[in-house]
Amino acid sequence: MRTGDERGWVSGRNVGASGRNYLAKCSVEVFNMQSTWVINGNARSNVWFGRRTGVNIAAPGDSGAPIYVPVGAGNAAIVGMHIAGFVVAPFDQTWFHSVGNIESQLGVTVAY
Repeated sequence: MRTGDERGWVSGRNVGASGRNYLAKCSVEVFNMQSTWVINGNARSNVWFGRRTGVNIAAPGDSGAPIYVPVGAGNAAIVGMHIAGFVVAPFDQTWFHSVGNIESQLGVTVAY
């Protein structure tokens, strides 16, 4: 699977997020991808949604943080970019774009 390839994404997959506020947090469960999701009054397309119970994973200023999966021993592959997050007790939630979606929207290829 190419990093960020949506065909490899499934509900229940765990990812990590690493923002400036709460640093690296693993076991963030991916629930689904929405073709359109409204975040702070703005419509976003092809947004993935994930959450983790009882652990802060995102706060204002974390936008642009990498979403990643482990690869081998001690390595990780970036598979997305955090765009929004909220705490709705008892869950901390994140919304992110996959690398594939970023490439498609910008017309670029992310080197790997």
